[in-house]
Amino acid sequence: MIIRGTKDVDAFYALFLGRLPENDLVRESKIGRDAFEVAAEIIDSEEFEKQVVDRARRDGSLPHQTLPPEHLPNVLGVIAECGLAPANEGATEVDWGSVLRRVLTAVPLRGKLETRYGQLGQQLIDVLPGAHPAELKLHGVAAREGDPAISSGVDIVASTVCRGWVIDRNDPQAVLHIKVTINGLTARITAADEFRRDVQDLYGGDGRVGFTVRLDALHNASSLSKASVEIIELSHGIVVLPEWVVEFGAGSAARSEAVIREELINLRKAIDRLEQSLPRLAHRQHWALALYGSVRECLDLVVRPPAVSTTIGFTVIVVDDPRRPRATRDTLASVLAQTCEPCEIVLLLTANSQLNLAPEGRVEVVCLEQDKHPNSAVNSIASRARGSYLLVLDAGTVLAAEALAWFAVAIERTGATVVYADRDRVAADGLGRERILPLFSPALDRELLLQRNHVGETFCIMRRGYIELGGLTTDSSLDAGLDVLLRTLTQFRRGAIMHVPLVLVHNGSEAPDTEEVQSRTLRTVQAHLDRIGIAARAVPHWDTVGRTVPDAVKIIWKEDWSTRIWAVIPTRDRADMVFALLSSLRRHTAVWDLVDVVVWVNGAPSAPIRYAFSEIEKVFDRVRVIFRQMPFNWGAINNAAVNECTKDGILVFLNDDMLCLTQDWDVRLRGQLARPEIAVVGGRLLYPNGALQHAGVIFDDHARASHEAMGDAPSDGL
Repeated sequence: MIIRGTKDVDAFYALFLGRLPENDLVRESKIGRDAFEVAAEIIDSEEFEKQVVDRARRDGSLPHQTLPPEHLPNVLGVIAECGLAPANEGATEVDWGSVLRRVLTAVPLRGKLETRYGQLGQQLIDVLPGAHPAELKLHGVAAREGDPAISSGVDIVASTVCRGWVIDRNDPQAVLHIKVTINGLTARITAADEFRRDVQDLYGGDGRVGFTVRLDALHNASSLSKASVEIIELSHGIVVLPEWVVEFGAGSAARSEAVIREELINLRKAIDRLEQSLPRLAHRQHWALALYGSVRECLDLVVRPPAVSTTIGFTVIVVDDPRRPRATRDTLASVLAQTCEPCEIVLLLTANSQLNLAPEGRVEVVCLEQDKHPNSAVNSIASRARGSYLLVLDAGTVLAAEALAWFAVAIERTGATVVYADRDRVAADGLGRERILPLFSPALDRELLLQRNHVGETFCIMRRGYIELGGLTTDSSLDAGLDVLLRTLTQFRRGAIMHVPLVLVHNGSEAPDTEEVQSRTLRTVQAHLDRIGIAARAVPHWDTVGRTVPDAVKIIWKEDWSTRIWAVIPTRDRADMVFALLSSLRRHTAVWDLVDVVVWVNGAPSAPIRYAFSEIEKVFDRVRVIFRQMPFNWGAINNAAVNECTKDGILVFLNDDMLCLTQDWDVRLRGQLARPEIAVVGGRLLYPNGALQHAGVIFDDHARASHEAMGDAPSDGL
């Protein structure tokens, strides 16, 4: 775990020294360092010895007594992320001493404490408060005997905050919800979805099982001096925190009234600022993704498109679903409501259709012949269509009123063969309730399209190109939409498919069969690879670090077992980190004899450090250590190291603080670079706590480069 910000530094100082850092200079000096290294440094300090060890042994007190408990949640979060202590199941910590005891008695800081202080360290642990038997009985596993599949723990209960976790051991991926009651009345229902690395290490899953509840912010809490608080897991009725009396402090009526008046004044000011800002907020709102379904109906999410100088003719084909006649009506209504009227609307009815429509002059009805594939009928309609572009809509797909107008703008400006847009769909949440989820698509990504259809089933395609491609396949074992997109990419190249970054398409609530989707995607991609003559295999998607995506596939490219790899590792003097990196590389390399390593030591290391590097050369064959001091310049150092690579091959640039996690990385790297269209391959980097550090490079609105997905869980994304 690397310390990533000032909040992490504050947490370490609060935990071990009972105070916050002196100033920002102290904070900044710790950022970027290893968390265990900083913790060991603090334990080894004179301040920890005098203010914590000696003071606790002398009178049983700690310097933390003047530190407000509001800092505890941040400290507990850092403990969980860094792995300073295992997850606390059951027992509740109510003070700083209990938290400090849990960290100092866990590996590896227990060893550091014993090494530095010996018997004095054990005396400190004995003095620190621990979990009392009554608390263990109150919050232990026995309180959950009604359902042994549910495990939970409460880390802290204070006057302002309660922090804990709850997980279903049979389904650790499931998001559970908790109900918080005050004096027997429900005050809040919330999801336990905070990331807890410590619980993930114990039970697996994605680690999103934690919760933090501000007790003083609950309904009616501000007017109470004390209350009985209880927390219950909602779906199974399991008690996470039995009734616990919390003191909120003096809650006089006068104080409550003053707080309410102050809040009303602040609310009035906020409303005034909002009213002044409303004219400038058009299409520049920033909303949390979870609120999308709430704000979607309140805001005009699609701006008015600019005018086009030429008329684009659209033929829209609506395919009926006899199981969902209402869905067909909704789709047809959205087509008829377009601000850019299509030149032709065709409704394809199945033989057993239940749809009864009033006569509509603008809609041509075509009945599908018995036992005829719908795509065959669509291809027949396309061959005689009047529009220059086609749009095929399944029942339940609803277009925004400006969808065709925006497609026309994109076509006029780019001449694209295929145009697609963002979409949203109705999906069920963890409680079975329906909510609207946005599906924001990237610009065309060929690599991603080979893994899953990120374009979607709804796209606009040039009629001439559609006929040239042979239309939609009638092979039911293939994904017809993905198949025509891949054939478009091969026939007309990358610029033929364009993305409109607006939510123009809405899909209904019918959930696809993920196994069937993956099976059809697998066969479609493999057929495409065979068709273009690429020796590669499409297999079901899997990921040893992140998560397996059930409706996606993975491409195994032709393996290259002959190209030499040169690994370049610049360092200053960290022989320990270089040794760990080389060990992980050799352990995960398929053919070590084809890997040469140049370690560039840029500095004047001491004699022990030089000896350590010489031992590295003895332990690892094919590793050469070069000692050369030059002014620090990252590019110049790597360029100088490359000059020491004496043969042709692949160059791999590594930092000295990395570890290799992927088995046979060398074979996979060669396979990617053997493809003629690939010249550079980047790796996915993880922080020590498992969060993503780097998953590619993105550019913001000001063209500044930054790390893709930094801080996200490895299970996010494909």
